[in-house]
Amino acid sequence: MKFNKLGFFLAGSILLGGCSSSNDPEEIQQAVLQVTPDEIASTVSLRLQDETGAGVAGVIVSVDDRDLGLIDDASAELTTNEFGFVSIVLADGVSSGSLLVTVDDPGFVEVAQEVILGEEADVEELLTLTALPEAGETAAIVEVNDEGETEEVISLATEQPFVEEVVEVVDDEGIAVSVQGSVSRIEETTADEGEESTVVAEILVPELVELKTEDGEPSVGEITVTAAVYQNSSDVALDAFPGGLEAGDSLENESEAPEVIVSDDAQESDTTGFISAGFVSLEVTDSEGKDITQFDGSTGVDIDGDGVEEQGLLLTSLVSKETINPNTNELVAIGDSIPVWSYDEETAKWTYDGEANVFEEADSDNLRARFAVTHLSYWSLAFRVPYCFGINVVVFRTPDGAVDRRQLSVNTRLDAGYSRTTRVNGDGFLLSIRSPRENVKMTVYDRASGEDIDILTVNGNEYSPEVGYNFCPTDFELLKNVVLEAAPVTVDVNVQVETSCRDESLDEFQAPQAVANSTVYLLDEAGQSVVSSSQSDTDGLLTFSGLDENTAYNIFASDSVTFGPPVVIPFTPGTASDPLVVDFEQECVVTTGSVGGN
Repeated sequence: MKFNKLGFFLAGSILLGGCSSSNDPEEIQQAVLQVTPDEIASTVSLRLQDETGAGVAGVIVSVDDRDLGLIDDASAELTTNEFGFVSIVLADGVSSGSLLVTVDDPGFVEVAQEVILGEEADVEELLTLTALPEAGETAAIVEVNDEGETEEVISLATEQPFVEEVVEVVDDEGIAVSVQGSVSRIEETTADEGEESTVVAEILVPELVELKTEDGEPSVGEITVTAAVYQNSSDVALDAFPGGLEAGDSLENESEAPEVIVSDDAQESDTTGFISAGFVSLEVTDSEGKDITQFDGSTGVDIDGDGVEEQGLLLTSLVSKETINPNTNELVAIGDSIPVWSYDEETAKWTYDGEANVFEEADSDNLRARFAVTHLSYWSLAFRVPYCFGINVVVFRTPDGAVDRRQLSVNTRLDAGYSRTTRVNGDGFLLSIRSPRENVKMTVYDRASGEDIDILTVNGNEYSPEVGYNFCPTDFELLKNVVLEAAPVTVDVNVQVETSCRDESLDEFQAPQAVANSTVYLLDEAGQSVVSSSQSDTDGLLTFSGLDENTAYNIFASDSVTFGPPVVIPFTPGTASDPLVVDFEQECVVTTGSVGGN
């Protein structure tokens, strides 16, 4: 599994509640709500999207509370709706803890995330899935023998960095046999049309290495390999990086791991994160469907030059020449070592697994690094550095000094190894950049209009997109004022969230009641990309700011009252009612006499 760690505010939803009634037949019938807004349970709303930002429908999501009783039983397995959303209902009284959410769909790289519950968490609701191309779609088979000559190589040319392929190793009579005792190489390549391709990942199974299943038995028959390579110069790959780019304090073997590479301006409030040099995922199963988890034997290669041959499989991957080595403050070069980390899915912690050696040039843009692995996992090549945190506020302003109220997406990145995208939902404030303590390049995108926005100045200094800016706080500069190009005229849209019951056969109706803490999403016209999200206050009200009055949008709200179908409202701000009403309609309960609670 591959893990990202996200945090969530708790969204209010409604539990079923009963009503008391009188037995006096003379009393007037009343239409009352079956579910009342004063019986609040917490939910976590999660949206699955692909690399384009479109919601992914019909995907099964598994939720694990590690037997701590944090979730309602019905939330253990959910299916995303047509917009890619699921709502996880928490057990009564739960307000803190963490959940493990996993997605295993044959069309995507398997991925999971740790969901942190509580009001101190970040507001992040999106999990990006990475699509796999169809197995064998661009496969070309050649051969490589035991002497290293051409016998059996699977080469896949694709612009995507993700590949799924079945590897068959055959004997002299063409019968499928175990990969044990033979040389098998799996190469993933990328190439533009008409250009020579470059191998981006290679997995070498040495002749004497035994492949064993999770129960310690030798592998049997045909071997199926699913490989994923996340290149560190791709924003899409870095934003969807399995395990996330933040290391935090979740290391399995802290005493063995390299120390954090501390910069001169590091502060006590800093967390730790990774500057990535790449990520390789490898899943291997035999013909009986058993996971191959152990690789026993020598690679035959001395990677680090200590005179000892490394054990296991030999993995090689590309490293962009734009990657900074924080140990030298120079670009990564041949001869450099890069720490290798694997993710322990049982403990949700990173484990230091040794070093990768940068040993040769791959092409004009990339070097190659290689490392050995003895167990099945997901490996990250990355330097561990401080990420600024704590008091770290960026305020986006218009040229006249006013706070910019647009719906913004803010990306900060290095040329390679780090990328982070954060949303600003109409209030102009970004409370935490959480980036390495060095100049990063910022780009700002207006989600409501679909346009990029030029950055004019940062704290009064002209902004250079080529140089970037160090947005981390210092003792002299805790606040960063970022002035953006002038915004077009925009409007605010108010939304009222309520619940009511409607039954035309009754003479009286329960008046609509406000629903607090309900999460409402603002989607684009197609209903695919999330423009913004907000939670209703105690009066059921919320506001979306900075919208173009002539652009079409959709309001989307999961039914947090009866857990029925979601409410979807198409609208255009210039002609919309004020407020727009999100009504979680439910059946009326007919009572006589007084109406009471539980």
